[in-house]
Amino acid sequence: MNGKRRIYVFSLLMCVLALSLLTASSGICAEAEYKWSFAQPWTRPLTDAAFTKFCERVNEYSGGRIEVKFFPSGQLGGHDENFHAMQEGSLEIGVFSPYPTLVPGGCVPNMTWVIVSWDEMRLAYGQPDGILYRVMKDAFADTEGHLLFTCSQGAYGLGNNKRPIRTTDDFTNMKLRVSASPGGVKTLANMGKGKGLMLETVPWGELYNALSRGVVDGCWTMWASLVEER
Repeated sequence: MNGKRRIYVFSLLMCVLALSLLTASSGICAEAEYKWSFAQPWTRPLTDAAFTKFCERVNEYSGGRIEVKFFPSGQLGGHDENFHAMQEGSLEIGVFSPYPTLVPGGCVPNMTWVIVSWDEMRLAYGQPDGILYRVMKDAFADTEGHLLFTCSQGAYGLGNNKRPIRTTDDFTNMKLRVSASPGGVKTLANMGKGKGLMLETVPWGELYNALSRGVVDGCWTMWASLVEER
């Protein structure tokens, strides 16, 4: 009996030791090999939910080897700050618009207003052979970036606090905020030509303050921005 007890005790100790080693090794495996930051410079709840799910899937599909931490609503700075951080290597992933001030030739792939259907969207931006996707991929590569994926955020629209815009006459003496996209600026300028339309460059984060102070009357942007960031 004593011999059997010694065997039982020894076996129990071996089991405890094995479990301890297994737990320790599991802890080591649980530590992510790569830890990346993912910045979103704008406040967009719907896209934030999608990006959060993306981060969860990366962690899941990599078996915990890759951990992507998502920072929404400009927590790591504005759009241009994030872009330069990506170039410098202090930020791994970001949400970027290919403004020509940052991405040479960026005006071409940012011409989403030429797309009027999902079939045209796939033709233009589908990976890996989309007509504009290839242009955009090469443009980002020139700035030390890699195009991970693209996403449509809907058609552009005009929002203002003065009057509904139904004809070009409704642009009369209106002040609209514009971005750094030459294509967008020229488009608006042509739409309001001869109507006294004034275009103002205002950082996106200061738009609502500018609206409240009367610096601008409205802006031209994606419907997602007009609805989610109001």
